[in-house]
Order: sequence, then structure tokens, then C-alpha cells
Amino acid sequence: MSGKVRVGVVGAGVFGGYHAAKIADLNSAELTAIYDIDKSRASKLATHHNTNAANSFDEIIAETDALIIAAPASEHFDLAKRAMLRSRHVLVEKPIALSTDEAEELVQISKAKNVVLQVGHQERFVCQSAGLLPLQGEPFRIDCVREVAATGRCEDVSVIFDLMIHDIDIVRQMTGADIVRSKVSGDYNDVAAELLLENGAVVTLKASRRSMSPKREIKITQNSGVISFNFVDHELSVSGAEEMQQRYAEFDKNSILRDPLAHEDNLFISAVANGERPAVTGKEALASVAWAQHIEFKSGIATMPEQAFAKELQA
Repeated sequence: MSGKVRVGVVGAGVFGGYHAAKIADLNSAELTAIYDIDKSRASKLATHHNTNAANSFDEIIAETDALIIAAPASEHFDLAKRAMLRSRHVLVEKPIALSTDEAEELVQISKAKNVVLQVGHQERFVCQSAGLLPLQGEPFRIDCVREVAATGRCEDVSVIFDLMIHDIDIVRQMTGADIVRSKVSGDYNDVAAELLLENGAVVTLKASRRSMSPKREIKITQNSGVISFNFVDHELSVSGAEEMQQRYAEFDKNSILRDPLAHEDNLFISAVANGERPAVTGKEALASVAWAQHIEFKSGIATMPEQAFAKELQA
């Protein structure tokens, strides 16, 4: 693609505002329009960035080459589908969709239309900058905690699809293994899961929207030692064999990616402009949705079609 990529942002809430600011700062992109069902909110954000507030979703599609979808999660599938059917490239915030069937449909549409489909699992980039992805060595246990205070945001989906899916994506990238057994408890806003993977690793995932203070941590246990990373303050600690200590000696607070959203948007524009593979593919996001859907089903929050997994998951 020659010239600047014309980008529209769908959703003028908190994350839509963040994305609009990042795109506006990129020399390789032009923030062409903003759309939100709340027209006054879209107009306010568009005025701030000296761009157009589209009156409809069809209008923003007509004015752009690519869309960033930062609408509520329950709308991701429909908006991404409509955009790609019109041959627009799409960066959709996580989750890509709320079921494996929907996610698979988006993957197939992106292939049929030959458009970029990137998904906003931005915590992956933070892990890469901390030396945690790709992970060296085989972990036999991974423990993840992700907690926030109640804000009323993102309540159209459970805490699994809102918060836990970040850690699902990270764990899947670290292990490349699927679930063979699981134990899950909790409710719509507070869930704990213990998973046994096919490679023998044990994974615990805890996510809550009822915390008194934010907490986002991962602990990776290997035969050679233990790695702990705090996503809030970017503290990385390593204990164990000298080889492991040396491996992570170069990583500290100064090396950790400070603005993963800007990095994500820059990679998306590069993929669109240069025909590159997206940083987080629809197929990868589909796999994370499969885990999230299973955990939600096991928690009793929602039902899941039996065919959602290729093989039956035992209790």
C-alpha cells in the first residue's frame, strides 16, 4: 500500500481514546474518522484530534483502509465481520469474539478477503520485552493473577473474557499445549482455574474485578528456577541456577516495553502497509477463546456447545 494508511477508530471510550492518540502520532497513518454509537462522545474525541466524526459504521468504512475496533467486547464479532466483508483491515481489541464459532468465522473471512486481522493481546509484547516470550526452558507450573477494582467497565462479558484472557494468551504462547483436565470455581466477576496441560504443566489462573488494589503477576516455575514478573511495576525477579540468572540479567525496568498499545498499533499499520503477518493472528486469538469458553463453561457462568473442543475435556 502506498501513502499513509487511512485508519478509523470504532468506539470513543477509554481504549478508543488511547488508540486514536497513538494513530494520530504515527507518520505512517492518518486518523481519518472516529465512530461511536454515542455521537456526542465521538464528536468530542474527533474534535480533539482534528478529524471527522462518522455518522454511521458504513460511513467510517467508506472513509478508511483499516479499522481499530475498541467497542464493547460483545460487539467485536459483528463489527469486525462487517468491516472485513467490505475488505477493510481490522485490529480488534481482545477478545476477538465470544465463541470459537464466531472467532473461526472471522479467521476465514480474513483469509477469503485477504485482509489483515490482528487482535489486541498487547500484554504479549510486554512479556517479549521482559525476555519471557519466547520462553526458554519447559515450565512445569505457571501461576497468574490479574485483579482490578470494580469500575463498571466491560461488564458485557465475564471476567474471563475481560481480564483472564490476557493470561490465557500468554500461557498458550509459553507452553504451546492444550488443556486435558480443569477445575474452575467462581462467578461472573471472580474466577479461579487450575488447569493440567497435555505436556504435564499445571497452570493456575485467577482473575477478579473485586480487588481493593490492582494486581497483575505471573510466576513461572522450571527445574532450573523461578521467574516472577509484576505487570504493574515491571519488576522482574529470578531465583535459581546461575545459568537462569545470567539469562535474565539484561532485563530490568528500563528494558520493559512502556507503551504496548502504541507498539501494537504501529505493528498493525506496518502489517497493513507492507503485507506482513499480523503480530497477533486471528488463529492465535481463536485458540485463546477456546480456553476462555471452556473455563467459562466449567465455572457455570455459561453453557458451551459440546463441539467447541475437538476432544472432550474431562472434569
